[in-house]
Amino acid sequence: MKTINIMTSCDGNLMKYIPIQLESIEFNLKGRHINFYLFHDGQNISYVNKLKKIKYNNIKFHDVVIPKEEASKYELIANRGGGGVELLTTVSVLINIFLKRWIEYYILIRQI
Repeated sequence: MKTINIMTSCDGNLMKYIPIQLESIEFNLKGRHINFYLFHDGQNISYVNKLKKIKYNNIKFHDVVIPKEEASKYELIANRGGGGVELLTTVSVLINIFLKRWIEYYILIRQI
């Protein structure tokens, strides 16, 4: 079964639309494993925790908190949109940032 990674971000104002997005993904991508990464500022952590409790057949939910003091690092991504080469560049930047954070986290955990 093919795995698809989907990454999105939002602030508290748009958080209420994430369940709709997840339902659509579950319905339209049946037969595929989905890793869904939600990048957010941590302001609505109680709502995010509720989202994490929802069981989907094919979606594994991951939340990634971006502290406010690090938000400027994501300005390029936040200001991008559309499709084509710009979208690929944005996704590439996002993946590189995410992998760097994941590797740092993994090393930290291994040292404990």
